[in-house]
Amino acid sequence: MTWKASLAGLPFGGGKGGIRVDPEQLSRRELRRLTEAYVQAFCEAIGPDTDIMAPDLNTNDALLCLGVDILIPAAIGGVITAGNADRVRARVIVEGANGPVSGMADVCLQQRGIRVVPDVLANCGGVVGSYIEWRQNRRDTEWSDDQVLRMFLECLHNTYSRVHQTMTERSVPMRLACYMNAVGRVLDRWSSERTPVAPILEGALSANA
Repeated sequence: MTWKASLAGLPFGGGKGGIRVDPEQLSRRELRRLTEAYVQAFCEAIGPDTDIMAPDLNTNDALLCLGVDILIPAAIGGVITAGNADRVRARVIVEGANGPVSGMADVCLQQRGIRVVPDVLANCGGVVGSYIEWRQNRRDTEWSDDQVLRMFLECLHNTYSRVHQTMTERSVPMRLACYMNAVGRVLDRWSSERTPVAPILEGALSANA
């Protein structure tokens, strides 16, 4: 999540946590008690200026290697592996889930000329939306749907443009171009004493303040 937020130019981190449990074996009451206990354990680390929790979904891991133009694995991670990557017939894979393509599968797909839009770019819209909502709450204001959509699309467009420019200038795959941008931004922040801002959205947000 750190790299995803960084790629989109957002001042968010990316801590993750969870509980290792099979939810199918628990009742709704037990799940609620478990969730409440988890939140209570981390309540001091949760807040608008510390950690903002977001949900993850537990879904099935079925993947069909269909003869389609675009394949979007959007359920769970690790579904396209070195064992089945050679059977993928799509021309483009868009990682809707986090990490659905393994490292070895990524190499295989690249060798076959199949473009992979990595998760850090493909599903960064979620964190962009969260950031816009966070800014509204912090400013105690509310923007119209049109304003939010305009800021949202502008951020995604600018993010992709930077990635595409890196791909073109450095002749690297899209995944590497994404991380070159994301990690580079974090390193630049570490070497600077400036207050973190979201440069892509800052102008639009100021205009709607």
